[in-house]
Amino acid sequence: MPTEFCRLTKLQHLLGNFLRLKLPNGIGNMRNLRLLSGINISNSSASAVVELGELAGLRELQICLSDEPSECKPTEETLLASLCKLGSHKLQSLHILCGSSYEFLDRWFPLPCSLRLFRMSTSYYVQQLPKWVKPALTNIAYLDINLREIKEEDLKSLGELVALLSLHIWLMPDPKEQLTVQSMGFQCLKEFVLVCKAYLKFENGAMPKLEKLEVPFHVLMAKSNGFYFGINNLLCLKEAEVRIYGVNAEDSDTEAAIAAIRSEANANPNHPRIAITKALVKQSNNENSDYNEDT
Repeated sequence: MPTEFCRLTKLQHLLGNFLRLKLPNGIGNMRNLRLLSGINISNSSASAVVELGELAGLRELQICLSDEPSECKPTEETLLASLCKLGSHKLQSLHILCGSSYEFLDRWFPLPCSLRLFRMSTSYYVQQLPKWVKPALTNIAYLDINLREIKEEDLKSLGELVALLSLHIWLMPDPKEQLTVQSMGFQCLKEFVLVCKAYLKFENGAMPKLEKLEVPFHVLMAKSNGFYFGINNLLCLKEAEVRIYGVNAEDSDTEAAIAAIRSEANANPNHPRIAITKALVKQSNNENSDYNEDT
C-alpha cells in the first residue's frame, strides 16, 4: 500500500488481502478508521505496527501473523503494545489468523473493556485461558479460542462473563477427566461449541438460555456415570449436535450412550432437534474405520 494512501484521513473502512497487504508507514494519520482487516502484521514495518496503536477510534481489527517463529517473534512485543493502546480505547472486535504463538497476548493490559469479539483462526493452541479473559470483561459476547487445557475454574470464570452469547472452545490434547458445566454462570449464553474428545455433563440449571449446542461425548468416560449427559437440563435448547467417541468401547456401550442421549433429549420439555454423529475408531487389520450416523 503506498504511503500516499494515508492521506485518506476520512476513510473509515479498509479491507485488504491477508497474505500480502502490509501496514503503510503513516497509518497513524488515518484517525477515522473504524474497521481495518486483511493486514499482514508480520510483513509490516515495526514503525507501522507502532502507529497502529494510534488509531484510537478503531473498533474492528482483523490481522494475520506469520506461522514462522523467526518472522512472527520480532513483531509480537510491538503488536502487543499497540493492542494494549487499542484495547484501552474503542476496540470491540479482534480476529487473528495464523501465527506461531499467541502467548504474548497473556500480557494484554489494561483489560480491553470494550471488546465484544475475540476469535482465533489458527492451528496454534494457547497453554491456558489468557489472564485477561475474566469477569471484568463485561461486554464480550463472542469468544472463539484454542486451548491446551481447561479446568473447572476456567469454566467458572467463563461462566461469569455476563454478556457472553457464543462460546467456541477448541481443545488439544483431549481432557483426561470429565468436564462439568455447573448450575451457576453462563446466564446469557445461546451457543456453545466444544471441539475435542471429552465427556461433558450439564447440571440442573446450567446454561439457562442455551439454544445451540455442539459437543463431544466420550463413551468410556461417560460409562462410569451411567452415560449421564444432562441435556434434559438445557431448557431453552433448540438444536444439538453430539459427536460420539467410542474409542476402545464395545458396540453395546456406544449404543447405550446414544440411547441415553436420545432419552434425555426426549425428556427435555423444549424438544430440541438432535443430530448424533458416531465417530468410532477401531483397530482392524491395522486400519481405522470411521462411520457417521445422523439421527
